[in-house]
Amino acid sequence: MTFVGLLLVLLGWILLLFGGQLSLVASSAMGRPLPIEVDPGRIDVAQSLIMSGFGFAILGALRAGVGTLRQFFEAVLQRAAAAKAQPAPAPPSSARVDPDAVVERGWIRDRPFVRYADGSVEVETLLGVRRFGSFADAEGFVGS
Repeated sequence: MTFVGLLLVLLGWILLLFGGQLSLVASSAMGRPLPIEVDPGRIDVAQSLIMSGFGFAILGALRAGVGTLRQFFEAVLQRAAAAKAQPAPAPPSSARVDPDAVVERGWIRDRPFVRYADGSVEVETLLGVRRFGSFADAEGFVGS
């Protein structure tokens, strides 16, 4: 629709700028002279083509833009529905666990470790004591 509108605008400008010469060339090609008074509506037709073309171009752009917005909002609504479908996280237990309470002590390879109640692990490394978020992270670090 936008392309058709711009094509109409182009035709309107061609008719407006070169319509007089085109009608003279056409009349001389047919072999009869064309009086100037026969072509008074050419400017009106050209202006109508230009304005209609701009209208079609604007409508085409709006249609494409609204289609893009519709796709965007549909994706947002789908994400929101998917987020609502997920179960709510379990409420935290009423008993507070001290995150620094020692749960386990042991060895990873040749390094001593301490596991805390929050799941973190402290390992003695060559550079000093280092705390990891999980036992797997600590094993990966010491193993490398």
